[in-house]
Amino acid sequence: MALNIKSNNGLRGLRDGEFIVDCEKARSLFEAVCGERSEESAAELVGISRSVLRRILGRGGQADWAIVNTPNARAFAERCGAGIEAIQWATDQTGSRGAQESSAGTYLRLWRDIQGLRLGPMVPLSMMHHQDAINAESILDLLTGEQTILVYGSSGCGKSHLLNHLAWMASARRCVPVIARAAEFAGDLAALLNNAVTTIAFLDFEALVIACKREAWTPVVIIDAINECPSGLRLQLVAAIQKLRTRFDFPIVLSDQTKLALPPTLQGPVIAVSPPNAHEKAALVGAYVSGPLPDNAEFSLSIISSAQDAVVWAEVFSHLGFGGSRYALYDAYVNRRLANTLHRAMARQALASLAHDMRRNFVFAVPLSALRRAIESVIGKSADIDEIEAVIQRSDLLITGQGHSAFKHELLQDFFASDEILRITARPEELGQLLTKPLYAGLAEFVIGALSTSVALAACLSPLHSPSLLAACLRGRCGSVAFHYVKGESAQALERLRSRYCAMVFDAEDREPIQLLVDDHRAQPFQPSDKPYLAVAMMVFPDGHLIEDVLRVVRQIDLHIEDERTRLRAKYPGRKIAWRALMFSGLYSSPTFNGPDDLRIAIQDSRFGGLWHDESETYAKVAALLSGYANLTPGQLYFLIQGFHSSYRRDAEVPPFLFDLAKRAWDFRIYHLQLATSHMLTLHCGSLPEAERQRFIALVESWLDNDNPFVNSFVIDVLKVLGALDDAFTATDAQAEIDEILELPESPEANEAAFSVYCRQFDHPYDGAYVEAFNELSAAKKEALFARAVETTETCSMFYSFLLTEVARSPTSQTVAALQRVASVPMRDTSSTQESVSTFVMAIVALAELGVPLLPADHENDPLMQSWHSMGRILFALHTPGTTPAEYEVAAHGDWSWLEHEELIDCPMRILRDRWRDNDQTSERFLEWSKERLLRMSRANLKNKPTPRSWFRFPEGAKLAYEHEKFSLGILGQHGNRSDLPIIAAFVDNTALGTFALQAAQAIEKR
Repeated sequence: MALNIKSNNGLRGLRDGEFIVDCEKARSLFEAVCGERSEESAAELVGISRSVLRRILGRGGQADWAIVNTPNARAFAERCGAGIEAIQWATDQTGSRGAQESSAGTYLRLWRDIQGLRLGPMVPLSMMHHQDAINAESILDLLTGEQTILVYGSSGCGKSHLLNHLAWMASARRCVPVIARAAEFAGDLAALLNNAVTTIAFLDFEALVIACKREAWTPVVIIDAINECPSGLRLQLVAAIQKLRTRFDFPIVLSDQTKLALPPTLQGPVIAVSPPNAHEKAALVGAYVSGPLPDNAEFSLSIISSAQDAVVWAEVFSHLGFGGSRYALYDAYVNRRLANTLHRAMARQALASLAHDMRRNFVFAVPLSALRRAIESVIGKSADIDEIEAVIQRSDLLITGQGHSAFKHELLQDFFASDEILRITARPEELGQLLTKPLYAGLAEFVIGALSTSVALAACLSPLHSPSLLAACLRGRCGSVAFHYVKGESAQALERLRSRYCAMVFDAEDREPIQLLVDDHRAQPFQPSDKPYLAVAMMVFPDGHLIEDVLRVVRQIDLHIEDERTRLRAKYPGRKIAWRALMFSGLYSSPTFNGPDDLRIAIQDSRFGGLWHDESETYAKVAALLSGYANLTPGQLYFLIQGFHSSYRRDAEVPPFLFDLAKRAWDFRIYHLQLATSHMLTLHCGSLPEAERQRFIALVESWLDNDNPFVNSFVIDVLKVLGALDDAFTATDAQAEIDEILELPESPEANEAAFSVYCRQFDHPYDGAYVEAFNELSAAKKEALFARAVETTETCSMFYSFLLTEVARSPTSQTVAALQRVASVPMRDTSSTQESVSTFVMAIVALAELGVPLLPADHENDPLMQSWHSMGRILFALHTPGTTPAEYEVAAHGDWSWLEHEELIDCPMRILRDRWRDNDQTSERFLEWSKERLLRMSRANLKNKPTPRSWFRFPEGAKLAYEHEKFSLGILGQHGNRSDLPIIAAFVDNTALGTFALQAAQAIEKR
C-alpha cells in the first residue's frame, strides 16, 4: 500500500516530521520480536531512547495512539522487521473521530491524554512572589481575567516542569491550556498557537477560543522559554503577545531565564523560581525514575544542579558510576540518545560544532540548514549526511519547528559547546585561559568535569578564580578528581592562613587613642592564589567538607589572640585596654590596624558571595553547630552567627538555645560580635511567646550603656523588634515637639531643629511615633515645617533627599531659595555620591513643577561644573509640566550637543546610576526621551576611549574609565541594535568588562 506519512497537511495537522503511532499495533510487533526483554534492553536493541519506546508502546497499554517524530517511528518499525506503515494510526480511525470532536471539552480530553503520558509527579519548587514564598496552587489562583504571569529562573531550575504541571492543574479548574515553545516562533503567533492546538484536535486556536467561550471554559495560553525564541524575532514575539492580550481577556503565562522587561499591557505577577535544593533534586529524580532510587543515590545526586540535570540523571542513572560529574552525566545521556550506531561519533561532533557556533553568535535557535552545514563541516560532502541527520533527529536532542532547530534544553547546548572546545583546545593551560573569557565562562563546570587527572585540572584551574566554580567542584558537580583537588587546595590555604596569623606579634603605640601595631615578619607571605580557596572553603562549609578545618583554624587564631592578650596585659599592667576586642576586630571584621586582611575578606566573601545553594539546609547546619555555643570561641561564634544571619528564612523556628547563645556572645564585649548578635536577634525575636519575649527584653535592656551610644543604637533596634518601646513615647509627644519647633522664631537653629525632627521618622528609637505624628500633621503645618527644614546645612544627609522628594510633590514659594541653591550643582565633597545626585535631581524636579527658573550658571570656564549646569537644564526641560518629547529635544539640544562634544558621559551615567530611585519618573523618561543621545555618547565612549573626567573626586583614572565603559555597554544592551555588535564584540574577551559585553550582545539578540 502507498505510505501516507501525516504532516501539517494531514487531518490531525501534525507538525513537520511527526507521525501518529497505533500503539496496539506497535505492541504486537514489539512482543513478536523482543519477547520478554526489558524496556531498557529493548531500547538498546531497537536503537531509540527508552522514553520514546515507552511512548510508542502506549505507556504500558494506557494509550491507544502516540505522536513521535517520523525517524523514531521508522527506526522502531524497521528494527522490528516491518515497514513504518505497519504501526501507522489508520486514516479512517482519525477521520471518524474527527467528525465528532470539535468542542473545547474534547480538545481538553485529548490534551490530557497526551499530557498525561509525559507528565511525571509534581515536585514542589522554591518560588517567590513579592518576596514571599508561593506554591503552585497559589499561582493558579492568580490565573484570572486579563492576567499575564511571568515565571523566571536560571537555566534548568524547573520552569518547564512547573508550567506543565500548572497547565495540568488548571485543566481541572475548567481551564483549557495551550502550550507553545517560543523556540518554534517564526514570526507568526497565530501559526504557533494553531500548531499547538491542531496537533491535539480538529480545530485551530481561534476556533478553540470560540468553543471555550460558548462552553464557559477559560483558555490559558502558556509560552515557554522566551529566551529560546530566535534572536531576531523576540521583540516581534512580545509585540504579538501584546496584541493577543488586547484582543482576548484570558490569562497568559510566559517564562524566561531573566526577569523579562514587558510592556505595561503585559505586566502582572512575577514568579521567581530558585534552583532545586537537595530535597527537590531527589524528588525531581524520583518523579522521572520508574522505580526506587538506587543505593548511594544521595552521593550521586550531588552532581545535579538543575531540574534538567534531574531529568537526565533519571534516564541514565543505572549506566553512570557514582563518581561521575555533570559532564559524565550528559555524556552518558547523549550517547544513549544517539544510540550505538555507526554514525554516532560524527553526529555528536556535528552537534558540538553547531552548539559552539550558536554560542559565539549568541543564539538559541538556527535555521534548519545550519544543522546540515554543521554536519558538512565534520564530514564534508558525503552520502552519509542524510543518515547522520536522521540519527540526530531520532535522538530527540533537538526540537524542530517552523523552519528552525534548537537544542531541547539550553544545558544540552552548553554541553555540546563544551565538547567542541575540549576537542579544539589541545592543552589544559590553553583551556583555562579560554574559560577566563566571559563567552566561555558558563561552560567551566562541564569542561572541568571532563578532565581526568589532577595535573590537567591544576593547569586548567590556575587562571580561574571564580568562587562559584570552585564551589561547584566541592559540591561534586565536576567529578571526584576536581572535588579532591579543590578540597585539598582549600585545606592547604586554611593551614597557611592559620600559620600566618598565629605567627603575628602585637604591640601598642604609646599614645592615645590606642593604636595596635602588628609584627608579621615571621609569618609566611600571603599567596594571592589562596584567596578564592579561602572564600570557597567558608562559603560551602554547610556541605560538611571543610567545616572542621575552618572551625579548627578559627579556634587556633583565637587561642593565639588570648596568648597575646595575656602577654600584653603583663607588659602594660597599668593600661586598661581591651586587648582582645582590638585584636579581634582588626583580624575578623574591620581594618583597625595595619595588619593582614586575609581572614576578614574571606569571612566577608562567605557572607556576601551568594553561594548559599540551599538556605534551609545551611540554616539547619549552622543551628546544629551553634547549639554547642558553650564551647565555642569568639571567632567561631562570630563566623557561625554571620552564617546564621545570612541563611535565615522567615519560616525558621526560633532555636531553644537562642537566649543563652546571645548572652554568651554578648559577654565577650567585642563590638562586632555584639553587632552580629543584635542582627541575629532582630531576625528571630519578632514573634516570641509572651513569657519568652519578657525574658529577652530584660536581657537586652541590660545591654544598654550610657557610655556607648554606638552599641545603644543597635540594642534599641532589638528592643523595637521585641515591642519594648511601644508605650514609652507616643505620637502625641512627637506632635508636641513639632509644635514647639514651629513656634520658634526664624533662625538657623530653628531650621536645624525642623530638619532634625523630620529625620527622626527614619533614625530614632521611637521612629514609629514620629511617622504617625507626621501623617497626622495638617497641610499648613507640614508646609511650614518643610520650609524651615530645607534650609538646613545638612544637605549631604540621606534624609535631605527624602525631604526634597516630599517637597517636590507639593513645592511652595517658601522652598524656592533653598531648592535653587541645591539645584545649581551636586555637592562635590560628599561621602555619598548617591545623596548628592539625588538631592540635585529632586531640587530640579521641584523647581520645574513650580515653574521657577534655575539660578544663572557661573564658572562656565570650568567644563566639569558647566557639564552639571547643562545637565540641570536638560533635567529642567525634562520635568517642565506639559513638555512633549519633541519640545524636550529642542530645549535640550544645545546642552546635549555640548556634553557630546566634550565626551562627558559621566553626567548622564550619574543621573541613571548613582541616584536613589525616587518616584519622579526621571530614570524612565530620561532614558526613553534621551536614548539617541545616550547611544551616540556610549558608542563614542567605547570607540574613542576618551580620558575619563568627572565632577566627583572618586573614582578616577582606570577605575572611572571602567565605570564609563560598563555604563556604555549597558546603554547599548538596552537600546542598541545589531549594528552595535562589532563595538560590543571588542570587549567580549575583556576580563573586567567581558561579562557586561556578553549581556549587552545577548540583550540585542533577544530583541
